[in-house]
Amino acid sequence: MSLSLPVGTRPITDGDRRPVSSLLEGLLPEGNLRSHLATTYNVTVIDKMGLLTQVGKECAGAIQFLPRGERPEDGDVRPLTAHEVDRLIAELPTYHVPEGSHPQASLAGLHDTVLLTALAGRRVGAARAGRRTSR
Repeated sequence: MSLSLPVGTRPITDGDRRPVSSLLEGLLPEGNLRSHLATTYNVTVIDKMGLLTQVGKECAGAIQFLPRGERPEDGDVRPLTAHEVDRLIAELPTYHVPEGSHPQASLAGLHDTVLLTALAGRRVGAARAGRRTSR
């Protein structure tokens, strides 16, 4: 997860170098997407855990953040047409998710991004319902 986090059996809290906050911040998107997600889920843009509870089912490094009491699910993948992929890319700054999907991925970075899953036959799909894209 991070070399800055100490290894041990006790809960890790932020110290002077704030390793927990830094790790969580590094998992979240920046800019337009972060603002859009905060508005969609009625949390502030600085509420790292609030955002990760909503979109942390898929994070870099196969880390998952789930609401209390929710268990990981297999989810599914909705195949996308070439037209849908083109539209997603063209509309990235506004981040319109495919129909029937909800933002579930936390993709860090300043550039607007969208998570797609490779399917057989050079096709792509959108992960849904907690489907992990890395195993």
